[in-house]
Amino acid sequence: MDILSNLSPVTHRGLVNFPGISASSKKKASELLVKDATQHHCFFVPDGRHNHLSHHILAAYDLGAPPSLIQKIYEDEVKTQRPIKLDSSYEHIVITGENWLQYIGNQNAYHGFVIFFSNQLRAIGFHALLDKYLFSDVANKNGVNMLQRMVANGIHAFIHMGYGIEFGDYAMVITGLAQAAIQVSALEEAFNLFDASPNLTNGYNTSESHLKRQSSRGLSLLEVLQQLYDCDILVPPPYDAEASYSRRGVEAFSGKRASEVFRICAQYYTSNLNETEIEQKSEELIWVATLLLFATGKKEENQGSIFVSCICLSYANYKMKLTEICCFARRPKIQPNILMSYTENPRPPVLPSHYKLDKSAIGTPVDDGDYSSWPTMIDAILYAPDAHTVKVLRTLIYATQHFGDTPSGGAIGAWKIGNPNEETLPGTSIMDGSIFVRAAGVLIDYMGWVTYGQTARDDWDRSGLGWDDAWNGHHDAFHKNRV
Repeated sequence: MDILSNLSPVTHRGLVNFPGISASSKKKASELLVKDATQHHCFFVPDGRHNHLSHHILAAYDLGAPPSLIQKIYEDEVKTQRPIKLDSSYEHIVITGENWLQYIGNQNAYHGFVIFFSNQLRAIGFHALLDKYLFSDVANKNGVNMLQRMVANGIHAFIHMGYGIEFGDYAMVITGLAQAAIQVSALEEAFNLFDASPNLTNGYNTSESHLKRQSSRGLSLLEVLQQLYDCDILVPPPYDAEASYSRRGVEAFSGKRASEVFRICAQYYTSNLNETEIEQKSEELIWVATLLLFATGKKEENQGSIFVSCICLSYANYKMKLTEICCFARRPKIQPNILMSYTENPRPPVLPSHYKLDKSAIGTPVDDGDYSSWPTMIDAILYAPDAHTVKVLRTLIYATQHFGDTPSGGAIGAWKIGNPNEETLPGTSIMDGSIFVRAAGVLIDYMGWVTYGQTARDDWDRSGLGWDDAWNGHHDAFHKNRV
């Protein structure tokens, strides 16, 4: 598919931009991204599970992976991919501006959509492409629902396009839009993506000098989640270990639940935001996604975490999905004290005796007070076989770079708006920017320090949080990588 190979390769630096990125690694990543976009379907199995190959390549590239490692990541994951053309009967379809609506939701039309959106990008440009095929009335009425499809099924199309925009790879923007076009639409009652936020203001600001920071308008996301926890209408059904994610979604928004979620979420202001407010919303979302993944379990078993939380932390900038997690699961309670109880100096499972310090050295990494965990964790995570593990650590690195110096109680929404001397959730007053390095240690302890002899975990936990029965069997699973 030469039409995509002529689009620009990786042109932008990633948000982390870790040392190690080179002209040769950029060239290798660009070549393999084009191969993935032109040769592979966005679903590697018919039930709609997504191809993460390009995400893995870009996350590793941004963390300084050398060309040889990037090539090996490709070779490992390409084994499970399906060809971009699934059904020969659809091989010669031509999607146009007149007939594109009839192919919406059809997996076999993915190849046709990639070609169609590529042609449209050249004809009308990037911004007009998104305006016409993602944001317009035509793209979102009469069952087309392109915005809903963009965030359906684990928000993968959104994540995919987000990577493309971040790294300036228009081929990924195109394939992300094509992926959304063939996606099964999200629950319409769960996603009202048009302006539903009232014109709220709370008189507070989020300035760095103001310790008890709040959203400039509306409630903080932490306070929205607290209202979701307290709502009697949103009491979850009994635990069903066999329930799929989609089935839990149907149950979560049945009856009066959908309108109640909208009522509560409308207090989180997202309309007509200025640049500063957008940055502050992103900050909030990263904090809350981190807490949902790493602070909603049980002490020493916290890592048995809901899989979709890790997806949101991989690209934490969509508010409805985070509140949806609390409904799809049994409203898992955020407990910052659990995350703050984990070490701020994560180490691999080896004794530090391998350090051979010269007498001229200042300090010693044997002592926790002198030890920096990040270089060791980044070096270990680059070789992890699971794409989500690499992606989540990259987000935690970004969070540490930008919010790691946040003092106790300094997160947006840590204190209630109506009573600024009361914690929004128990423990938010002691929570500080160290949660991100603590979370990174929990992540690698759970998924495995593969460069230190631990076997990588087969998969993330998908049983759901909040139900006591969901923890059955997790204790042994957690401790297998702790001994």
